[in-house]
Amino acid sequence: MSVDIRRLEHFVAVVEHGSVSGAAAALHVAQPSLSQSIRALERELGVTLFDRRHRGLSLTTDGKALLDPARRVLDDVTAARAAVHDPDVPALGVLNLAVHDMLAVELTEVLADLRHARPDLSTRLFAARDEDDVVRLLVDGHCDVALTYLPVRHPDLRGHVLGTRDVSLILPPADAGRPDPLPLAALSGLALVDTLREFTAARATIRATLAAHQVVMRPAVRSAHREAIVPLVLAGAGAAFVSDRYAREAAARGAVVRRLDPPIDVTYGLLFRKGALAPGARLLVDRMHRSM
Repeated sequence: MSVDIRRLEHFVAVVEHGSVSGAAAALHVAQPSLSQSIRALERELGVTLFDRRHRGLSLTTDGKALLDPARRVLDDVTAARAAVHDPDVPALGVLNLAVHDMLAVELTEVLADLRHARPDLSTRLFAARDEDDVVRLLVDGHCDVALTYLPVRHPDLRGHVLGTRDVSLILPPADAGRPDPLPLAALSGLALVDTLREFTAARATIRATLAAHQVVMRPAVRSAHREAIVPLVLAGAGAAFVSDRYAREAAARGAVVRRLDPPIDVTYGLLFRKGALAPGARLLVDRMHRSM
């Protein structure tokens, strides 16, 4: 049985964008045409890929089973097209990269540079929910490499430290009078806006430093949505710990940013499976190592 590659592309796009409308916009196709393509794929395979009984789309068991093979087929097609386009240069194909959302900004310049140097390499970014998700994406082969806070310990994985990042505190505009840097002792009793996403390496460093200075903050809001942290702080819900680059973005939106005294530094780097790296992953590791 042959399957239309274009329909597989449509299927994967709907999954990755979370909706038919989002996928249609990304692929520059009409939404009804995309819906028809998904229906045609289901008829070809004789299965139902999406549960449409409730608001929104969710994958059925058959849809989940198809997702990874479909991605591999599309990756192979990308590599084949690149090889035909320039047969003298080994095609790099697709780099599947898991990223901690607080570190995603670290990739912008490297990926742009990589894209200019090797246009035959396509990169797919996966937003990891927590460290368990990072490990699963790597061990199961869904991703080639991850950018995350370290250490992450697993017998099948090894890490490559890139450096450290200062942790800053963002506060509501009403706290503009607080000193900079802000003594850790001044954090006692402050309301804390935090994320439900558990990346224990960075969290453990922050907690250990606060505990060492006998600082206890009041949990105020814990959100599963990282993008809600800055608006919650701006609305006065509390203060939040963020990386230095996110601190600059928060400041541009009106938040008060304070360095900490003594500073809190968290370690970050690349994580990948033991053994030989795929060519695209090796290229990324080398580029990021040189850029740090």
